Order: sequence, then C-alpha cells, then structure tokens
Amino acid sequence: MIKKKVQYFTEFNQDLVENADQSYRLSDNYQWIRTDWRFKAIASSVSVLAKVFGYGFCKFFLKQRFVNLDILKPYRNQGYFIYANHTQPVGDVFLPMLAGGARRYYAICAQANLGVPVVGPLLPYGGALPIPSDIHQLPKLIEAVDYHINRGDFITIYPEAHVWPYYSKIRPFSEAAFHFPVTVNAPTFTMTNTYQVAKWGRRPQMVTYIDGPFYPDKTLARKARQQKLMHDVEVMMKKRAMLSNVEYIKYVKRKEK
Repeated sequence: MIKKKVQYFTEFNQDLVENADQSYRLSDNYQWIRTDWRFKAIASSVSVLAKVFGYGFCKFFLKQRFVNLDILKPYRNQGYFIYANHTQPVGDVFLPMLAGGARRYYAICAQANLGVPVVGPLLPYGGALPIPSDIHQLPKLIEAVDYHINRGDFITIYPEAHVWPYYSKIRPFSEAAFHFPVTVNAPTFTMTNTYQVAKWGRRPQMVTYIDGPFYPDKTLARKARQQKLMHDVEVMMKKRAMLSNVEYIKYVKRKEK
C-alpha cells in the first residue's frame, strides 16, 4: 500500500508553495497594458509554445479533461471572467489557455510570480496581470482589466489566492477578488478542478467543470452586488468540488496550542 502524502496547515490563507523570490516587487514604471510591436511579437510566440506544452502537460501528466466547455462558445466575441480553484502550481498556468482555445487570455496573479527564475519574466507575455503591493499602482491594474474585457479577452482569477496542490475542497474566497466583474459588469464563469479515480496510474484524473454565466445583480448596492456574486460562485464551485472522489494529498489543520 502506497503511503499518502500529508500536508499540514494552520490557516486556509496560508501560502504552502513559495517561489524562489517571494520578495519580488514590481518596478515603479511597470506597465500593465503593452501595445508595442516587440511585446506583441514575443507574446504571440510565448502563447503558441505555452499552449503546445500546456496541452501535453495537462492531458498526459494531469490526465485532465473538461466538462461543459461548450457553454463558453456563445461568449467568444465578448470579454468575461473565469474564477477557478487554485490546485496546480504548473497546470493552473495553462488550463485557461486550453479552455479559451485560440482566444487571448489574461490572469490576475501575485507579483511574486514574476520573480520565479526563468519562467517569471515570461509571464507578462503569457497574459499575467500582477497585483501590485503599492496601492498607488492599483488603478493601472484596474485600467488594464477594463481594457482587456472591452477588447473581448477573458480574465482568470483564483479567489483562493494561494495554490494548494491537489486540494479537493474549496477554500474561503477573498471578497476583493470579485471587484472586477462588478466594476465592468461582465459575465462570470466558474472553472472547478476536481480529482477523481483514474483508470491507470496512482495519480488521480483532473476533471474540470465549467459553469455559468453569473452576472452582478444591478438591483443591489455595489458591495452587496460583490458579495452576492462571490456567494453564487462559491456555491457552484463547492457543488462541483463534491464530485472529487480521491484525496491524493491529505491536508490536516494543526491544532492550536
């Protein structure tokens, strides 16, 4: 019998997977919107290579498959948001690319991700929109989100914030993560990764469910609108997470002393 890996944690918002440079900070002149030809050329090349690698990694290593992917088809010509649970350090970079097909996609991420050796500097070319620690830079991120949604791109957000590999439940969300769809009044979809018994090998199969759309309720005040959208997304993702039937890594909360 193979011994199951155990991961201990103290809080649900704990960062269990740290990058090589967790202290990385964006420069004061960092640009979230890039339209110059050099950036576009590199971004196109990075996108093609990433999709080729991502397809192989997700389909063969993670044994990933989508359910309900067709519900995104009617929204090909408009911008929308995808909210996903954060359970794969590598796979979560590529899954939205596979879900969106040929469409350009962007992802809200921690600025520390850009400090990862080799891969980090390439992330902006792949669609990374880092969250700044300097509050004075935040309007630039909001402007970039609005810009890409209006262009018909889609943006992925991980409301759990930190990646917990193979975690089969849904962790508490940050209400701040639901600011963007309310601000730009765009549709929202959920992408819930579940882990199910595979036909071969010890590693479980990742089955990814797409659901939605969910819209901000315009009859409510702004804060209530944000809270309701978070609730709707959370309910759907918890419902899908219950379809997981294998625990590849057992997460155990340490008892308070």
